[in-house]
Amino acid sequence: MLSSQAFNAFLKTLEEPPAHAIFILATTEKHKILPTILSRCQTFDFSRISIPDIVRNLKNIAAKEHISIDDESMHIIALKADGAMRDALTIFDQMVAFCGSDVRYEDVMRNLNVLDYEYCFKIVDGFLAGDYATALLILDEVLSKGFNAQYFISALGSHLRDLLVSRTGGLESLVDMPESLASRYAEQAGRCSVKFLYDALDVAAQCEAGYRTAINQRLHIEFSLMKMSFLVSAPQSQVSRPQVPQSQVSQPTAQSKNAGQVPGQAVLPSSQEKQELQRVTTGADSSTKANPAAPVRRNVKSGSSLSLTSLMSDESDSAEVEEVHQEQSMDSAPSDEKIASAWKSLAQSCSDKPRLANALGNARLEFTQEDGCKVVSFSVTNEAQCKWIEEKMLRSLEKSLSDLVSYKQLRLRPFVIKEEELPDKKYMPKDKAEALMSDNEEVKNLVKDLSLDVK
Repeated sequence: MLSSQAFNAFLKTLEEPPAHAIFILATTEKHKILPTILSRCQTFDFSRISIPDIVRNLKNIAAKEHISIDDESMHIIALKADGAMRDALTIFDQMVAFCGSDVRYEDVMRNLNVLDYEYCFKIVDGFLAGDYATALLILDEVLSKGFNAQYFISALGSHLRDLLVSRTGGLESLVDMPESLASRYAEQAGRCSVKFLYDALDVAAQCEAGYRTAINQRLHIEFSLMKMSFLVSAPQSQVSRPQVPQSQVSQPTAQSKNAGQVPGQAVLPSSQEKQELQRVTTGADSSTKANPAAPVRRNVKSGSSLSLTSLMSDESDSAEVEEVHQEQSMDSAPSDEKIASAWKSLAQSCSDKPRLANALGNARLEFTQEDGCKVVSFSVTNEAQCKWIEEKMLRSLEKSLSDLVSYKQLRLRPFVIKEEELPDKKYMPKDKAEALMSDNEEVKNLVKDLSLDVK
């Protein structure tokens, strides 16, 4: 393709061409030619030659040369030519040189290294039957013949696409194949549902897209083939029920007495059971008063002793247990000095993140108690830093600090310092020198003695 300067120079020649000269411009990138040149040319658009036209031309040549060749072989040659008649004639000449005057379909497939349609038909039949073993064997046979695994999955995707098009009425023009092959596609497509073809195409597309990044590429394709095999009938997993030992089958005596009772009916405890429960409750209360720091144990109730009163007592017991735990956690909370010392270690542990370490090292700490937890509020300089810490680092910082002080009821809360509370920072060299002189009288005298100019 010519550059813009070359096109402008050529335009002058086109404006006043010689009478005996005819310029023929050929390009595959028509959009790159200047509009001023296109307006002075007569345009002829050449497209790819269709497969039926190539097959028709090859038939005429074969008849004139007295060469016997079937339609499937000419269709394969036309596909390999990719719309170029010259390439089709070259391939046809090579096949005649290899096979002689009798060109067969098997010879064409072998010489052109093209995957046979039979493999795709057989593997789809295996998918419909849920036979993944057949699919794996076909893949192994294809690979043993030297075909690329990615080429195989691409050919399988094209086969599924042709089946979907053949199954849908009015799309016959989108499939270029001989009549004998079209009838086979129509027969197999009639046994496939649209959902199966759509799901299988999705699996094939994902397999082809992830083939290059897969570590075990063969396993990647084999797993995709098994997924296609299970689209019609999913594998049934046989779960064996564990046998219950005879000792676990026998029920307690209290439950065996009520075996004939209707399920879901509340069973009232007897008077003897009430007295036993009362003694147990009284003993638990006395032990709690003697040792208030000891954990409160809940009575285990069977199904025969459940009642509304017992459930309400369980709720009150759980509330008392929570209060005891809160009191214990408040008593064992670390001091502010211990947390401040651990905070310095936390800042040093973030040395791999310099900005975070600097922010934690310069933070101002505030300690409060909220809902039985120790809340440590630390200051940051701006909203962006506060949002980043809350979203990305807050949970890990809480865990690290809790491990340092051996206290789990610890919460962190960042807050932004107001602008008027921020220290006045010096950025320019002159401002830094003046601040140093104002803070240090010796430095100020040294500058005067040496008559230094502060800039």
